[in-house]
Amino acid sequence: MLLKNSVSRRHFRSFLIIVMATTASIVITASASGQELHADNRMPVYPGGIKALNDFVNKNLNYPSIALETGISGIVQVNYLIDKEGKVRNIRIMQGLSSECDAEARRITGLLHGWEPGIRNGKPVEITVSMPVEFKSDKEYKPGFVSGIITEKATGKPIEGAFVIIKDTNIGSVTNESGSYRIDLPENSKNLLVFSIGYSSKEISIGNHSSINVDLDPENYVIDFDNPGK
Repeated sequence: MLLKNSVSRRHFRSFLIIVMATTASIVITASASGQELHADNRMPVYPGGIKALNDFVNKNLNYPSIALETGISGIVQVNYLIDKEGKVRNIRIMQGLSSECDAEARRITGLLHGWEPGIRNGKPVEITVSMPVEFKSDKEYKPGFVSGIITEKATGKPIEGAFVIIKDTNIGSVTNESGSYRIDLPENSKNLLVFSIGYSSKEISIGNHSSINVDLDPENYVIDFDNPGK
């Protein structure tokens, strides 16, 4: 059973910084709503720039032995807040591989000290950053299940009763009071569809992720006073 959710209309601007390295590439996406880049606006800056950040992660990342032995590899997607003092807060694993890899990605993110905070209209602001942490192995790994938590993006509160379904199948789960779900994955599972009444739906690639947390945006309702019947 699928519910049709309309796409939320929001003014949203994303900023991308991409750095290539020999072992991995780090892509940092920092998001700010409706802000123009000008002299009084600046995204957070890591000491030495993105290359220094990339080098630090590659140098200090410890590949968990159990993950290496079992062939678990891929990217852990980490979200974290850079506060007004340039400190890393609220580290969240959005797409994980295993408990060991997720813990290591969280550990390495917590070591990223000394950021210059983001600036908006000339004042320091809190900005959320998304960063992939790569664990690379020659072995191929496919998870047997996927689990996670569905939350409301604006508040971080769990969403009970959200539907999480493997696309093009009738296999899925409904989140409990803590927003949690778990689905056993059949072969060739590619994408998850996540939706709930009052929220915009999302489609997420499963890849080799065994844990996927999803933030949903509340839908915007537009009242057209010129056409009250619509």
